[in-house]
Amino acid sequence: KETLMVKPVSRQSVVRSASGSKMRIFIKERIWIGDKSFKVEINLADRSNLSKKMLIGKNIIKLGYLIDAKKSFLVSYRQ
Repeated sequence: KETLMVKPVSRQSVVRSASGSKMRIFIKERIWIGDKSFKVEINLADRSNLSKKMLIGKNIIKLGYLIDAKKSFLVSYRQ
């Protein structure tokens, strides 16, 4: 089932990826990692044909998290 969400655009920017450079729209959204929530900027891209539906960028590492891309649904804090 699809759900329509309406959010204001926070910015537009050219983003480089494996498929080339494209103009992307960014929105601000609250995400949860474990019991902590963060207001983050998300770029909107069609990931329907990809195994990972959302990527968490390297900026989250600055908040004290370590990302293991081989695992899913885990929460651990950097020692």
